[in-house]
Amino acid sequence: MVIPSVLLNFLFPSPSSWFVTAMLVVNLSALTDAAYMEIKGKHLRYSKFLNAGGVAKKQDMKLSSRNGMLLFYTPAFLVGVASFFVVPYQDLRFVLLASALTLHFFKRVLEVLFLHKYSGSMALESPIIITMSYTSSTATMIYAQFLSRDVPEPTVDLKYVGIGLFFIGTIGNFYHHCLLANLRNKGDKEYKIPQGGLFGLVICPHYLFEILAYAGISSISQTPYAFAFTLGTIFYLIGRSYGTRGWYLSKFGDKFPKDVKALIPYCEFANNLRRTPNTLRLIIKMAIPSIFLNLLFPPPSSLFVTTMTVVGFSSLTNAGYKEIKGQHMQYSKFLNVGVVEKEKEKEMKLSSKNGMLLFYAPSFLVGLTSFFAFPHEDLRFGLLVSALTVHFFKRVVEVLFVHKYSGSMALESAIIVPLSYAFSTATMIYTQILSRDVPEPLLDLKYVGVGLFIIGEIGNFYHHWLLANLRKKGDKEYKIPKGGLFDLVICPHYLFEILAYVGIASISQTLYAFSFTLGTIFYLTGRSYTTREWYLSKFGDKFPKNVKAFIPYIF
Repeated sequence: MVIPSVLLNFLFPSPSSWFVTAMLVVNLSALTDAAYMEIKGKHLRYSKFLNAGGVAKKQDMKLSSRNGMLLFYTPAFLVGVASFFVVPYQDLRFVLLASALTLHFFKRVLEVLFLHKYSGSMALESPIIITMSYTSSTATMIYAQFLSRDVPEPTVDLKYVGIGLFFIGTIGNFYHHCLLANLRNKGDKEYKIPQGGLFGLVICPHYLFEILAYAGISSISQTPYAFAFTLGTIFYLIGRSYGTRGWYLSKFGDKFPKDVKALIPYCEFANNLRRTPNTLRLIIKMAIPSIFLNLLFPPPSSLFVTTMTVVGFSSLTNAGYKEIKGQHMQYSKFLNVGVVEKEKEKEMKLSSKNGMLLFYAPSFLVGLTSFFAFPHEDLRFGLLVSALTVHFFKRVVEVLFVHKYSGSMALESAIIVPLSYAFSTATMIYTQILSRDVPEPLLDLKYVGVGLFIIGEIGNFYHHWLLANLRKKGDKEYKIPKGGLFDLVICPHYLFEILAYVGIASISQTLYAFSFTLGTIFYLTGRSYTTREWYLSKFGDKFPKNVKAFIPYIF
């Protein structure tokens, strides 16, 4: 209903996926806010804008420009490549989309390695934000296309128009990148006014052609998510080009030709942008009861973190509600529960062991990488990263050496859950970095958090071990678990997992960490409720009625 009916001729219907809907909102709002911040002079700190808008802080972690740019594009390229193996038998439109995305980021990687000339470094927070944006948008675009495989094609087919736009945009972008690279001789680190191509008309023709390439990609896809991401990219590059033109004017003064526009030839639009109020961040800050300010760091002035807080919490809450309704995440004992028989045949599956490994390995790598990316942060940061890394390392070890698996899981779950874990882990770490220069909360909970985390991890592992020992080698049947707290609740492992996350949130003491923990509680409440119902339906009178879902004697 949100999309005007005329657009339905050009777009696939929005998929009934809260994940895709949430990512659409996150990316569009985050990119729009990034554009607004660029216009205000608060730039993503890379390239010529490393120290723009203020003096760099000594404690700012930096990365060489080449390594940072390589980090921008490599994960998204790998996501594109992986899609050919994970989803190998899709239709022409899917193949064209995956090919365009893979080619786009492969070109960017090659340019970083062999074309561009670099003269400095970038603030580490920029490659974190941009890498997450590119990777998540690429994965979500591919996933949204996958979900559109069984719905009617749009009335107007734009995929061949999209191919043309994509190649024009890619070639034009590459050509102007070549012109920029050729401005500098070997060893030259000074900026110069670019010339040639469309540089005589606009200062950022490479952005103009990049927009054209993304317009091609979204035309190939024809999904609402792809067009929303392209729209957000347009907003951001308008803001960045506006900031770039202002930078050249300030650096070169009268030497810079005044008739050269920002992004669009002969158009004054990007040269006369006006500021608009950023209300979402203000609303979120005002919504926090003052009593919590004694327990939490102030929310960082980052729309990305604010949006991730809202979307992460609402998505987990919604997932918990859907579990209670019987609309389960399709893994473990709930693989085909609540799924129409015809859909079972179409659903792509992955072995449970491989799927579970995919759940946890990316988040473990995010935690491990942060030790090397941020080696000189404070004790609280070190404890948080250690807790997250240990948590997901434990889960990986359990998958490999403890759990016994008997089936498969839906590919959709193997996409949604890893993305959720990986981005929540990265966002929690990033939020902690943003909190390093603000006053500590009045009540220090980090040591309490360490204790809760250790108790939660040990209790979770112990009950996972009891579950694994229910089955002998080759046994695939479910049994009623016994021992430990299984005599009181059917999901004590969830109870201890919640305790571990409460510990992590207490170590962090950021709003994001607590909101994610609260969302996790809602989700595991729903999952434990339906787990108990499943055991009751499978074992009937054999299942002890006094065994609750996951809180002894209560629920």
